[in-house]
Amino acid sequence: MFDVTGQVNISSAHTVTLDFMIIDYDTDPPSIIIMDLNAPDNQNYMILLDGGTGEGTLFANGQTFMGAVTFTYNNGTLTITQATLTDIASDATVAISGSLSYIVTNIPANTPTVMQFTNFDDENDFVILYSMLQN
Repeated sequence: MFDVTGQVNISSAHTVTLDFMIIDYDTDPPSIIIMDLNAPDNQNYMILLDGGTGEGTLFANGQTFMGAVTFTYNNGTLTITQATLTDIASDATVAISGSLSYIVTNIPANTPTVMQFTNFDDENDFVILYSMLQN
C-alpha cells in the first residue's frame, strides 16, 4: 500500500479524486487498486485496474462501472489515459484519468526509523480489499 503524489479524477455521474493505491504484482503488468481513504463514511469509491485484461471497475456508492482502461505502471508511477466506464445497471457513465506516483522513503541501514502506516477503519475494510485481490 502506498501513499502517493498526484491524483486520479472521476467525473460525470460521480465526481471524486482518488489518491491512494495498492499494487498487486501477481499479474504482468500489475493490477492496481485506487481509493480515497479520506472520503466521508457514506461515500465509498474504489477503482480496480486489472493488469491482465486491461479492464477497469469503479465501485461508487453502490454502483459498479466497467470498461476498458489504458494505463501504464512503470517505476512507481501509474498513468491512466482518459477512459469512460459504464454503469452495469444503467447507461450512466464516468470518465477517469490521472497519474499517481508513490512516495519513496529511504530507510538508512542500522538506524531506528519510525514509519507511519495508514490504517483502515476496521478489519472488514481489509478483508474486502484482500478478497478482491484474490479474485
